[in-house]
Amino acid sequence: GSSGHALEGKIFQLGLRAGGQEAAYKTPSMGELMLPLTASADFVGMKTQPILVAYGCLNISDDDIRKMCDNYKKMLAK
Repeated sequence: GSSGHALEGKIFQLGLRAGGQEAAYKTPSMGELMLPLTASADFVGMKTQPILVAYGCLNISDDDIRKMCDNYKKMLAK
């Protein structure tokens, strides 16, 4: 509600998967596509973090999946 502060100061970070390569998301960018979500988080006083995007998931190798998992684990550890 208007007097609530439950989310204030909490961390907001998006972790996304995209089927296409990163170049396919230049205009609009992922940041632009996710603006309603990040703007809402800002509005309630959350600390927004950079978006973590795994691109090219339609044709991904096992090695790339492992790398993405490692990146995700590092993000969660922060």
